[in-house]
Amino acid sequence: MSLAERLLIGFAVAAMVVYATTPYAIVVADRLRFYDKPIGYKGHAHPTPYLGGAALMGGFVIAVLVAAGDWSKTIPLVGGVALLWAVGTIDDRRTIRPAWRVLVELALAWMVWASGLGWQLHACGDHVGALPGAIPFGES
Repeated sequence: MSLAERLLIGFAVAAMVVYATTPYAIVVADRLRFYDKPIGYKGHAHPTPYLGGAALMGGFVIAVLVAAGDWSKTIPLVGGVALLWAVGTIDDRRTIRPAWRVLVELALAWMVWASGLGWQLHACGDHVGALPGAIPFGES
């Protein structure tokens, strides 16, 4: 299966799973009284249930299980995304200092780089965006 086909299937599966699981995330948030309350700078008039990220995470994981190509590259990605989701959800419930959140993000970025997974934009070789003077990241 081509990359384009896997991406299309993955996006479709993720969209269906997120659409189907969002109402359940809302119910769980209601039971736990896990709301974003309108205060000061927040523009919404009524408390908004959190845990939409749980529905998104479920959609992402199932799409990856269906459409992943290389599991040795996919498992670390799913683990990193799960960690970011957990930190974000904990931060929604009780505030985590921004420095700690950034530290987690930097540590995950370093692990992606150090593991040789790397990344590319627009299949332009080893350089981000293939701009003159671009910095090489990872393997092709």
